[in-house]
Amino acid sequence: MRLYKIQDVKNIKYIGADDISSDQIPNSNFKEGVLVRITGYTLTKPFKLLIDGEAKVKGKRKRFKKQLEFSNGTMRAAIEDARVEYKLQVDSAKDSLKSINVDGDSLSDEVIPNFKQAFDDYISAKITRYKANNKKILMKNVDGVSSEFGEEINFCNRWLKPLFTIKLNEIKKSHLEKIMATMTDKDGNPLALRTKRKVYQGVNPVYTHILSNTEHIVKSPASMKGLGKLNNEKDVELSELETKELFNKLYSYEIPVIRNVFLYMMHGHRIGEILSLEWADVDLKANTYTIRAENTKARLSMTYALSNRLKSLFDSLDVQSEGFVFTAINDSSKALSSGTLRNHWKQDITLHDMRHIIGNFLVNRGVSLEIIGAILGHTPVTGNITSRYARVNRDTVAKTLDDMFDELIDVQE
Repeated sequence: MRLYKIQDVKNIKYIGADDISSDQIPNSNFKEGVLVRITGYTLTKPFKLLIDGEAKVKGKRKRFKKQLEFSNGTMRAAIEDARVEYKLQVDSAKDSLKSINVDGDSLSDEVIPNFKQAFDDYISAKITRYKANNKKILMKNVDGVSSEFGEEINFCNRWLKPLFTIKLNEIKKSHLEKIMATMTDKDGNPLALRTKRKVYQGVNPVYTHILSNTEHIVKSPASMKGLGKLNNEKDVELSELETKELFNKLYSYEIPVIRNVFLYMMHGHRIGEILSLEWADVDLKANTYTIRAENTKARLSMTYALSNRLKSLFDSLDVQSEGFVFTAINDSSKALSSGTLRNHWKQDITLHDMRHIIGNFLVNRGVSLEIIGAILGHTPVTGNITSRYARVNRDTVAKTLDDMFDELIDVQE
């Protein structure tokens, strides 16, 4: 996604396509990041404009941003609509600022919600927004009941409960740090920093929702600015013999559904991508399967050719017309849970470390980074990398995996 300024238009920017080559507007209409021609053409596909500005009242200011979506039409008409919306946002922001007293506190402090009230309102609004835009809502059991955005709700109920009765304007960063200090596993070991930071990721959207949809001016205590980036590099190295032993152990695991998930893991997929796979995503005639955009880290749908071992896997399964491919052991209507899978993972490395092991093994075999990136579903970063990934044939990826399995797995078929 790229932002382009629009010539002679302040506070409104054009959002280009993720893949620049597929942008509806000819390249000749852009000059050094500025859309210099806004007439003479009609956009036939959806596009977006971004309004970005601030309001000021008696020395106080409030910034705002909002994306506007258009199904089609002319750029000039879209810009006029954006100007109207910009004025509405300015007026709304000014009204909000006028409700602040000299101490910076809202005059309607008594109606500021506590965190639990705000969280429930945030989830309700998110459900409505997803349904309005025909976006798939992820389901998860909450107290035994399948619930929309249940994973967020479970995290809130598990870790954010100390915030429930505190009003939003009274929650401080110290409250969040105290919660993070208590986050341990069942053996009392501190959870990974990445997991602890989910406290910030769970709190911040609630404040964003309240700020955008009410008259309350409340600053989020969950800003992640200044926290620094986490080191994604993992020092996970196995010798070729250790890698071979691991692959054979997983490939011959005694419980079929767990063994089948392990096989998919050995194809480089993330756990969430595997457990969310549905029969509708598998095309056995074309010998392909698709990881849908909502289940990938890249938020892009990715289609893979079946390797020889995955073909054998599906030949052994009772093919269904719908539902999850990997179901809970005691309830075929539900997906196998990551918790159940982890209970069967008896290795010194983590489930996610499998991806690093596969990448390292293939690098040492001289496999190109483009093919490894396609196997692991890495997010393309630049236009050049996008085009390079696009040239990686699905069959090439499948053959690379078949060669890897042929070298590593000794278990007789």
